[in-house]
Amino acid sequence: SMIGERETVILDVGTTTLEVAKALRGRRNLTVLTSSLHIAGVLAKEPGIRLMLTGGTVTPGDLSLIGDLAEEAFSRLRFDTLVMGVAGVDANVGCTEFSTDDARVKRAALATVRRCIVVADSSKLGVVTFARICPLDSITVVVTDARAQAEQLATLESTHVEVVVAGQDSSKRRST
Repeated sequence: SMIGERETVILDVGTTTLEVAKALRGRRNLTVLTSSLHIAGVLAKEPGIRLMLTGGTVTPGDLSLIGDLAEEAFSRLRFDTLVMGVAGVDANVGCTEFSTDDARVKRAALATVRRCIVVADSSKLGVVTFARICPLDSITVVVTDARAQAEQLATLESTHVEVVVAGQDSSKRRST
């Protein structure tokens, strides 16, 4: 529901962003750029979505595209929204990823957007991994699940980032 008609959207790689892609099926008038072959497979036959791929080198495990070609794709375009998956979200360190290659692609995507929605299940809150993507002031919203602990949510909210718990009605959204 956070993605509107006529938006230009970057969908990052990962299992959580794959679920976002599934939720976008049936939408009209969207342009989506992704570096995920899994997401491309989900959206490829959607007539209302103009789908674009970054190019790059395929990683065998998660079928994401990395490297100079993937990063260069972002430098030529501007987008409304990045929906970014992360390995960790920490109030002090910010957003992190396991792979430096993935982090570079995410930073390149982030540099081209008006807003960034981080989607992270509760197991990633308060976690710091190897490669730093960005500080929390670079993102607009963190969307997580109902298993998130109140303390984790409060810590994120203390940074003035909006926190949305998926499935919670919009009048009960947690934000500062």
